[in-house]
Amino acid sequence: MALNAYGRQQIALVERAVRSQGRQACFPDGFIRYADAIWDATARAGSGALFMNDVSLIYPFRQREHGNFRVPDEVAIAYLRDAGIDTEIVGHSPFGDLPGPLKADGFLRLMADTSHRRAGVRSTISIDVHGGIRVRGVTSRGIATACRVSANSPPPIGMVTRQDSYTVIGRTRIGGATRFLITKYFDGYDIRDQLVDRATLANMRPEPAVARSELEDPRRHFDLLVAELHRKGKRILTLDAVETLIGDRRPVVVSGFSKFGHSPFAEARVEDEARALVAQMASPQREILITGGTDHGFELAVHRVAREKGYEVVGFIQQGAIAGEIDLVDTVAFAGVHQDWSAPLLAALTVAEAHGGYAVFVGGGSIVNEGIVHAVQLGILHFLVRRSADAVGDGGASAQAADRLPEAERQWRVLDTLHDLVAARRHRGRSAAAGATTAARVPGLQRVALFAGSFDPPHLGHRELVLRMRDRFGLDLVYVVPDACQRYKRMQSLEHRAAMTRLLFKGDEHVRVLQAEADDRFVGGELWELLAGVRKIHPGALVFVMLGSDALRWYAGLPPGVRPLGVEILVNDRHDGPPLPSLVDGLPVHAISDLDRGLSATAIRQALRAGRPAPGLSPKVADYIRIHELYASEAADPAEPS
Repeated sequence: MALNAYGRQQIALVERAVRSQGRQACFPDGFIRYADAIWDATARAGSGALFMNDVSLIYPFRQREHGNFRVPDEVAIAYLRDAGIDTEIVGHSPFGDLPGPLKADGFLRLMADTSHRRAGVRSTISIDVHGGIRVRGVTSRGIATACRVSANSPPPIGMVTRQDSYTVIGRTRIGGATRFLITKYFDGYDIRDQLVDRATLANMRPEPAVARSELEDPRRHFDLLVAELHRKGKRILTLDAVETLIGDRRPVVVSGFSKFGHSPFAEARVEDEARALVAQMASPQREILITGGTDHGFELAVHRVAREKGYEVVGFIQQGAIAGEIDLVDTVAFAGVHQDWSAPLLAALTVAEAHGGYAVFVGGGSIVNEGIVHAVQLGILHFLVRRSADAVGDGGASAQAADRLPEAERQWRVLDTLHDLVAARRHRGRSAAAGATTAARVPGLQRVALFAGSFDPPHLGHRELVLRMRDRFGLDLVYVVPDACQRYKRMQSLEHRAAMTRLLFKGDEHVRVLQAEADDRFVGGELWELLAGVRKIHPGALVFVMLGSDALRWYAGLPPGVRPLGVEILVNDRHDGPPLPSLVDGLPVHAISDLDRGLSATAIRQALRAGRPAPGLSPKVADYIRIHELYASEAADPAEPS
């Protein structure tokens, strides 16, 4: 996504600035997390609960049910300050009617997204040569406000009140007296603001907008979610049980917009279009609906109509879903780890394709766009609704995808209205997908894998894993790449680790050891960047990534848009933790579970430091370690190999 790409560029600039001061880059979680939070009043038997992720630098979330955005956490602020940055302007997180400054500890965050503002509101943001930000605006009640704020400007602008959780965002003059504009944004898209005098504001006790979030425990969230779904009488199925439930019926996947800005038609038409879609399905005995499960936007209308007409609906959800958003769907299946927003749709499409189903895409944002891409890769029959003249926005993902199609395909795949669905299916039918295949079905397609790790040191277990995976899954080439980034632990230098890894795999023509920093096709050292580099080297190849159990759980939990689509996962499952996901981004996880020689790089390092024999090292790697006197002490050796 463009936002993620821009964010990554900015982070790279920060990293260079910090490195220039002689400090290792060690990004706080807030730099790379996609975060959000929501208050679910139905949780805990009606007492309510807040479901939240970590703080995020590029997509902050509201800290409490009342709203209340905050500045980044202290770790992120310290990191930014080391790079000479004391001000951040954030979009993509709607704040309310007017842009809102947030201040704490000499740092300023300006929430600039007003996309959900009320009618009649307008505002401007300007930045002066001294680093100050001036915000001017007119509220929905026609009150003009203005303020100039910087990282070091005095309170109360940018403070958050302890009483009632309002943010102080501006000031105005009424009757010759100063009044402060305070606001909060809560319960979905509700905006509440007040004008108060200085005394009233003081009594509300404004204080710095310090981040006070607590890390969400995904396991606890999942347990709470399951308990709430059971309390509401929902049936929770495994993916295997969904396959049984479908039986001989044809699955119909419906994926649509949740916000009307991503709708291909006017709000007044939503009910009619939903009725048109359900009316053109065969019958409840012959077809079954699969949706995202939550009651939002177009899918909410479909859920209502389907229930009325007697159609069974299965909602595919991820483990970070909110029980309060799941009311009209009685059967759900988990198809994604905590906060993996796109996995349910991709899994639904995979299941539907296996049962000869089809999909209908109606507007939508980035998640629907990922679904459309996956539908093309699967070869499943699918239809796209184009933007109509009465639409408010750009028509969303389905309209944009429709505009990119060649004319011949557009004639049958693209719909002006869902009343045309039956005609489109008759025109093309199941044969529309006959010419499309997944990458796995193309004869002769090159199969290339990436295996990245610290390799500190590389041992025979690494070699056996690569060779076993290569033979088991028919890999043509495996790239073994030692981590360039040492942000999480101290390691031997990259040059030492790469040299030892080359010795470990020397003579195997199907394995290529790469030092990513030495190849221009690899930008950065993150796993997703390495995978992008492999695709540059082998365009059109089927790409795999080899992961351990813990690494797979981490990879599956990455934010939407970070994992490259179409990459299949190979995992060595040691059964040493919670069950592993069977699908990631709708693609199966391929596992071997018969490889555990008990080898550990940690145990090898400990043995070497204690002067004991270190089983698991190849003779050449052992010689290299002895010659260069590596692992002789607790500290990593900074010397370069000769």
